[in-house]
Amino acid sequence: MENRVQVASVYWWDMEFHELASIFPMMGEAEHRALVQDIAKQGLLEPVWLYEGKIIDGRNRYQACQELGISPKFRTWRGRGSPLAFVISLNLSRRHLTSSQKAVVALEVEKRLAKEAKQQQGKRTDLLQKLAKRFLPLHAAAEAGKLVGTNRNYVVTAKKIEKTAPELLDTVRAGTLTIPDARQLSRLPSDQRKSAQRLVEEGEAKNIKEGMRKVRLADQVQAIEEMELPKGKYHVLVADPPWPYTKRSSDTTHRGTIPYPSMTIDDIEALDVASLAYEDCILWLWTTNAFMADAYRVAGSWGFEVKTILTWAKDRMGLGDWLRGQTEHCLLAVKGKPVVTLSNQTTLLHGRVREHSEKPEEFYRLVETLCPGRKCELFARRRRDGWNTFGAEVI
Repeated sequence: MENRVQVASVYWWDMEFHELASIFPMMGEAEHRALVQDIAKQGLLEPVWLYEGKIIDGRNRYQACQELGISPKFRTWRGRGSPLAFVISLNLSRRHLTSSQKAVVALEVEKRLAKEAKQQQGKRTDLLQKLAKRFLPLHAAAEAGKLVGTNRNYVVTAKKIEKTAPELLDTVRAGTLTIPDARQLSRLPSDQRKSAQRLVEEGEAKNIKEGMRKVRLADQVQAIEEMELPKGKYHVLVADPPWPYTKRSSDTTHRGTIPYPSMTIDDIEALDVASLAYEDCILWLWTTNAFMADAYRVAGSWGFEVKTILTWAKDRMGLGDWLRGQTEHCLLAVKGKPVVTLSNQTTLLHGRVREHSEKPEEFYRLVETLCPGRKCELFARRRRDGWNTFGAEVI
């Protein structure tokens, strides 16, 4: 038997050796030596499994027996179809893997299932080929997840991570990172990913979420410190200052934690916004209930007089200590006598909530309708046609 046994270069469904090794890698040197010693002492307790004369499970045990000069015990798998599920089951039963680790294993299985599905597409009609192209990858992910014992979504997510940050899957495979954490990290630039992981490893962050937040904040603080106000003068200014919400700011479990660095009221007041304003200028200054009084002070420090308040009624409620917030306010303040093309606009604005601190599209349309002239948005989150923007997070 020994002369006819092959340490398979081909596995189930013609799977190449290196593909299987990436799913269930060979033992390391220390682990292999321990296996050799155990077999020398107790003999081979678990047989080496064969399929069509090739080893499908037990490569490590087979090599240990070869080194010891003893004959292995063989068993041949005679089930129906492919031995894929059988081999996976044997390996997983010996390994205490998390759902995330199983997802990485399932990803390798999914690749083979997807490849087999593609090979079958040529036998279908044009319509069936189109349907197969769309749905078979999802089916392959579901089947792989089922075989390995993890959910399809984890497999799909692992596939996305592999495209953007494949090195993270090695950390998941080692059990030190979960699929959800790896997904979050994969959205960061490479240098920020490494910094966030390092903060966790060195105990400066309790988890990946906190590590990511600290890295982002550090980069944003640096960006703010290096920024200069835009040049020139404007007829219309919009500002959404980073008000100092510092309550429980170091607690990442607190739902009200802000994802950007704040400024003190004094620092906000000290900004030379007055130099950006024409003699006749209008200012839209965003604030919340907590900083309404401070916003009046800031407007005055910048050289503007508050005339009225626009209230944004959001499409869903947010956080709050006394009442759950579902509104945000914008002071309309003026310098000189700016032109305003008022018709039937009111102090109430309806608009859906977008990303953190982003203002609704309805607000910008209102400003563009009411206020002619050059426009600039301070502390902006996104660029906008026809506007100059200034901010650490402009995209």
